[in-house]
Amino acid sequence: MATITMSRQNQKQATKPKEPVEWISAVREAYEQGASDVEVCKIMGITLAQFEKYYEGNDNFSHFIDMGRTLSRAWWYSQGRENLKDRGFNTPLWGFNMKNRYGWADKSEQIQRDDIPVEMLSKEELQQRINKLQSIYSKQLETDRLLMGPADGE
Repeated sequence: MATITMSRQNQKQATKPKEPVEWISAVREAYEQGASDVEVCKIMGITLAQFEKYYEGNDNFSHFIDMGRTLSRAWWYSQGRENLKDRGFNTPLWGFNMKNRYGWADKSEQIQRDDIPVEMLSKEELQQRINKLQSIYSKQLETDRLLMGPADGE
């Protein structure tokens, strides 16, 4: 079995994130062609964990990524629309991809936004979910306090 080894120089290059000027147009192009965040990480030369950290900590970056995700989603939707009458189009594969990427389902039942994985939510949708959960939690704490009476020391 062959062993893969990297020189110290290659190891440093593999872990050092690229500068924005090196990736910004490539990332936009990739999103315009339907790329996922994982593919964007590859272009940027960072891990998904680093990507998520930048997304949470930098408003400009998160806005850029939200726009990119919109471009990517538009590309995938247009693939279905533009190939609607093409018999050679692999509709089942496209549908499977849409289910995995965007939470689509075969059933016609209404899917609530609460059922969609957090990774698929925009920053605004995620904040709305957090606010809703905080409200529910606060009400539950108040109910518990009323039912159990004041805690020791109150």
